[in-house]
Amino acid sequence: MNTPPPLAHPIQTPHQVNEVTAQLRAALVADDMDAFRALLAGLGPEPSRRVLYRLMCAALTHDNARAVSEMLRRDPLPSFNVEVAIAARAKQCLALYMERGWDVNDVGKAHHLPSAFM
Repeated sequence: MNTPPPLAHPIQTPHQVNEVTAQLRAALVADDMDAFRALLAGLGPEPSRRVLYRLMCAALTHDNARAVSEMLRRDPLPSFNVEVAIAARAKQCLALYMERGWDVNDVGKAHHLPSAFM
């Protein structure tokens, strides 16, 4: 995937957000971090938590720890992400969470999920 050019105007309409979100998802699946960073920056300083949630779930599903790290720099999302990572068996992402101090014995509030090591 080629790195998109910098955006001339901030993304404002829901259609623009949906289009860029789809491009972000494609960039993280392709592990094209240059495109991912450029598109993420185009969402502005405070992208919606809904957009970040969708992207985070996609990154965890694809075990893309670099994309997860980029998003965590912008907005440390709540611990539900750890639960998504466990369910997806995203080993690289789980390692990233452990590096950031996540306790492997704590599966969060949803006790119905197995331990990260099961």
